[in-house]
Amino acid sequence: MTLEEVIVEHLRYPVYQFICLIGALIVFYGLVSLFVKEKMYLTESLIATIIGIICGPSVLGLINLEHWFDTKEKSKFQRVLIAIQVMAVAVSLPRSYIISHKRSFLMFLLPIMLVMWVVSSIIVKLALSFSWTHSFIVGACVTPTDPILAHSVIKGKFANKYIPHHLRNIISAESGANDGLGFPLLMLPIYFLQTDNIGKALMQWLTITWLYEIGLSIVIGFILGYSAKHILQKSEKNGLIDKGSFLAFSIGLAVII
Repeated sequence: MTLEEVIVEHLRYPVYQFICLIGALIVFYGLVSLFVKEKMYLTESLIATIIGIICGPSVLGLINLEHWFDTKEKSKFQRVLIAIQVMAVAVSLPRSYIISHKRSFLMFLLPIMLVMWVVSSIIVKLALSFSWTHSFIVGACVTPTDPILAHSVIKGKFANKYIPHHLRNIISAESGANDGLGFPLLMLPIYFLQTDNIGKALMQWLTITWLYEIGLSIVIGFILGYSAKHILQKSEKNGLIDKGSFLAFSIGLAVII
C-alpha cells in the first residue's frame, strides 16, 4: 500500500476528518486570534459555530454527529462540558464574591431569569405555534446564559475598556449559576407533559428534581469541594504541587463531581 493510499484510507473515517478539522481550526485561528478578537470583535464561539454550520450536514456534510454518537452519549458529553464551564466561572470569580454581592446576584438569578423564561416561552409560542407546555420547555432551554458566550463578552481589550469590572463579575457569576436554575425550569413542564395530574407533576418536581437531583448534588458538591480545598491548601503549603497541576486540579474536580 502506497503512502497516498494510506492517507486516503485514514481520512475516509469521519473521526479523522473531525480531528483534522479541529486541529486546522486551532492552528489557523491561533495565527490571527489577536486581530479577530481585538479588531473585528468576533469571538471564538461565534467562529466555531459558523465553521460547524459550514462543515455540518446541512452544507458540506463533512461532520455529522448523528452518525458518530447516539443521543445518550452526546448528553453525557455535554454534561461534562457544562461542569467544566461552570467550574471555570467559579475559579475566575474573586473570593466570597457570591456572599458579598448576594443581592445583585439573586436579582439576576431569580426574578430576571424567571421573566426571561416566561418571555422566551411566549415568543416560542407565538413564533412556532407550539403548545404552552412545549413552549415552556424550549424557553427553559434558551433562558440560561452560556458561560462560554458570557466569557467571550467579558474578556478582552474591548471588555476591559468599556465594561466595568463589577459588571463583568456579576455577568460571569450569573452565567455559571443560571445553568443550575435552568434545570428545574426545564423539568417542571416536562413533568406536566408526562402526566395530566397537576398534583403528581408538582410532587415529582419537588421530590425528584429539587430534593434528590439538586439537593443531593449540593451536599455532594459541598463535601467534595470543601475537602478538596483543604487538601489543595496543604499540598501547596508543603510544596507538593506545581502551577500547571494547580490549574488542572479544578478541571479534574469538576469531572469527578
